Amino acid sequence: MPEMRVSTVGDGRMRRLVHLNLLRLALVHGSILAIVAAAVQYDLAVATPWILHPVVTQVLGWMMGLYGLFWIIWWFFWVAIEGGRQRVRLYTVQWAPVEGDFCREGPFQWLRYPLAFGYLEFVWGLGFLVQSTTLVLKAFPILAAAIVVYLLAVAEPRKRRHHGEEYRA
Repeated sequence: MPEMRVSTVGDGRMRRLVHLNLLRLALVHGSILAIVAAAVQYDLAVATPWILHPVVTQVLGWMMGLYGLFWIIWWFFWVAIEGGRQRVRLYTVQWAPVEGDFCREGPFQWLRYPLAFGYLEFVWGLGFLVQSTTLVLKAFPILAAAIVVYLLAVAEPRKRRHHGEEYRA
């Protein structure tokens, strides 16, 4: 295993990577909360009925929501704290943001995009928890399709161009 180097807070590039990871996480959280709030507001305005039994709904919602949170937390822990070779101390935490490389360990050995999967699972679970027909049957499929199209059309070609044959393998 390569030797870990602990940087000072003055290491600007590492600091920016940590801030970028934190900003991405905050933006994704904010957008998910906005989607959930809009769907619930719509359901309340038009009084859409919910057909499943409340106990089944709560069990499904909690299971899916916690499973999604598991993937989100594992991704964040791996990418921001365990993932990199160079460490920086920031906000009293030792961070190791992944710098441009792609990972094959941690959550990435199971899924190519664990954060996207975790958020989709979490949003779907929230839809069940708040008993939102709009979120479960309309917003979630549109969101999932948009994410898949983005990953296939933008993220995958970018990674192939950047990493070449190593990524294809």
